[in-house]
Amino acid sequence: MSPEILNGSASSVASDIFAFGITFWEVYSRLDPYDGEDFHEVLAAVKDVQRTEEKRPVIPVGCPPEMAMLMKACWHNGFRNYFTKT
Repeated sequence: MSPEILNGSASSVASDIFAFGITFWEVYSRLDPYDGEDFHEVLAAVKDVQRTEEKRPVIPVGCPPEMAMLMKACWHNGFRNYFTKT
């Protein structure tokens, strides 16, 4: 789930962009994001938009730079918020 959804906001363009990035990561890596990590800790970390470093999945080894850049852009709070401005 996106930080927006975890913080109580309704589904939006920003949350859809985040979900697209996660789905793209899942398709490319063929893994579950955050596999082996504590579920509650992951949700709390993703939800915390004040963190110095945003909690996101690790880009898979061998991932082409263009794909990695797209995933990271979808997960970046500032990038997603750009699309929600009217």
